[in-house]
Amino acid sequence: MSQINLLLADLKNADENIRHRATVALWRLWFHQKGAYGMELLQQAQTLLEAGDPKAAESLLTNLIEDQPDFAEAWNRRAILYYSQGKYQKSLEDCQWWSASILTTSGLFMVWGCVMRLWEPTGQRSGPFAKP
Repeated sequence: MSQINLLLADLKNADENIRHRATVALWRLWFHQKGAYGMELLQQAQTLLEAGDPKAAESLLTNLIEDQPDFAEAWNRRAILYYSQGKYQKSLEDCQWWSASILTTSGLFMVWGCVMRLWEPTGQRSGPFAKP
């Protein structure tokens, strides 16, 4: 069984300490998917956002995505950035590309759900948020 599968199994363990350790380990794997390089660039993007420069943060994340298109958290961060700026179509496109191309996560679905609830130009939702 892979390390990730073992950690996922530990999330279901009755022991709270085991669940906590598994959660911490999974987040560490998630954010360090691309090693120190990827994590450093994510931190730089966050610093730019906190300094009030969302255009530079967007540019950095876009370059990171172009360089590492399978870096899930880079897509997620850019989708959140777009969402926070009211760029719902762009946020949704990142979520849709990302969900179809990589793996789905609760963070992705949270952003996707928020976008779909706020922005419905045709009155229709897509994916898991489709109206019956």
